[in-house]
Amino acid sequence: MKLFFDTSALIKFFHEEIGTENITKLINDPQNKMWISELAVIEFLNFVYRIYRESRISDEELSNLIYEFDRECNRFTLISLNIAVIKEARELLIKFGKNMPLRSLDALQLASYNLVYENGKDWTFVTSDDRLVQILQSIGMKVINPQE
Repeated sequence: MKLFFDTSALIKFFHEEIGTENITKLINDPQNKMWISELAVIEFLNFVYRIYRESRISDEELSNLIYEFDRECNRFTLISLNIAVIKEARELLIKFGKNMPLRSLDALQLASYNLVYENGKDWTFVTSDDRLVQILQSIGMKVINPQE
């Protein structure tokens, strides 16, 4: 299976929470090929520093999370944030913005996905964001929500 992980799903591989077991199975399945956007790298760092500031993790845990993330990133094909992604995100917001609550960062994630998937054939978008799940399903994309 070809899987695109947004940050809400990817985080679960590194930080124990609802859905971690499902994400771990997907990532550790050697049959799966996996992609992430460069945006996930920034969003991941934002997440770990936020939970650190909230005193939910220690200095050591913070360092370990960043180290593990950097080490594991080579398991994923990284989609560059480039002008094509920006243009695609803009088009998605113009197309869906009136009727769907597509947020800017989600538009960038979806744009990254749109630029690599091959007509949906054996491709699935993996996200824990309920709002994004609804949007993806409404436009006919295959979605896995690891929390379900």
